[in-house]
Amino acid sequence: MAVDEDKIVDIGMEGSIKIKNTDVIIDGKGNFLASGFIDIHNHGNMEVP
Repeated sequence: MAVDEDKIVDIGMEGSIKIKNTDVIIDGKGNFLASGFIDIHNHGNMEVP
């Protein structure tokens, strides 16, 4: 996945994304990518009628 500032600009398999010399590359092998994932669960007290 390629990110510019705070936006996803490209996504694809290894070698299919054009990168620049200034890009930071993170080896994510063996991990999962959940782009845009927001954890909205809470542990608050919810009343159910």
